Amino acid sequence: MALVVFDCFDTVVVSAPDAPRAEHWAGLFARHLGIPVARAQRAIYPMITSCLGDGAMNLATEDVLRRTLCRGADAPSLSEALAALWTAAGNADGRYTAAPGVAGLLARLRAEGHTLRLLSNCILTREQMTHLLRDLDLFEPFDELHLSSEGVGKKPDPAFFRRAATGVWDRIVMVGDSVEIDLTAAGQLGWDTVDVLTEPDPWGAVLDRAAGAGSSSTPLPEKVGRCS
Repeated sequence: MALVVFDCFDTVVVSAPDAPRAEHWAGLFARHLGIPVARAQRAIYPMITSCLGDGAMNLATEDVLRRTLCRGADAPSLSEALAALWTAAGNADGRYTAAPGVAGLLARLRAEGHTLRLLSNCILTREQMTHLLRDLDLFEPFDELHLSSEGVGKKPDPAFFRRAATGVWDRIVMVGDSVEIDLTAAGQLGWDTVDVLTEPDPWGAVLDRAAGAGSSSTPLPEKVGRCS
């Protein structure tokens, strides 16, 4: 059986055309807490750099909030800051929906015996990502979530991909929307890949790759994808 690893945003979860972009998150965060935007930026910008940026730095979202905002007599509590983060970057406004057809794809892959995992660069915490996926009826098919917001790595670091591939698999398939962030590193590890932006029928391609048909990469080396 195959391990199928999915990117989250713009792959299984899509946002409304008018959804706030990352540069607007600090303003929404500040408004929710009633604090100056400059103070909010000191918390939001390090999270974006740490969890979504190109550099090596990777800190957990809650650690960033504790260090930059949630200390001192007049500081918001961590729970208040996390509520503001959900308003700024989460689904409080219903900005996210499941990608068309993805729920059926996940159900079929599970019915065929494959294992599904999520590998996401995100600033939302595990609790918030679970909330988001439950809201969209996408949580149950995944047996593991691997999130850069926990400070344990981020894409495209190969170690983060290997972390998501623990187990013994006939093949591994990476499904994503970014060649640079999702697909190149996966291909270099010997995984099959599906680019949801360029495949004419991306969900059909996922089913084919998981079944071992239409392989897009070289076979897995003996020690790749068989991590312990």
